[in-house]
Amino acid sequence: IVNLKDIASNSNPPSINNSNLYNLQIPLPPLDAQEKIVQAIESIEQKISNLQTELNSLNGKQKEILEKYLF
Repeated sequence: IVNLKDIASNSNPPSINNSNLYNLQIPLPPLDAQEKIVQAIESIEQKISNLQTELNSLNGKQKEILEKYLF
């Protein structure tokens, strides 16, 4: 774990530039774990898309009902 305070400059405000980051090694999970992460994200994105489609449909039905009974 890298503490960003350790590599930030003492300027005001503190900053981090390329030379501070160049030699850092950022560990990545194994490829199979990365693939599982991507699958989980894609699943959530699909659920969001499905909910958005359902919401659009319900909004259309609401509009139809309001127009039918109020106008």
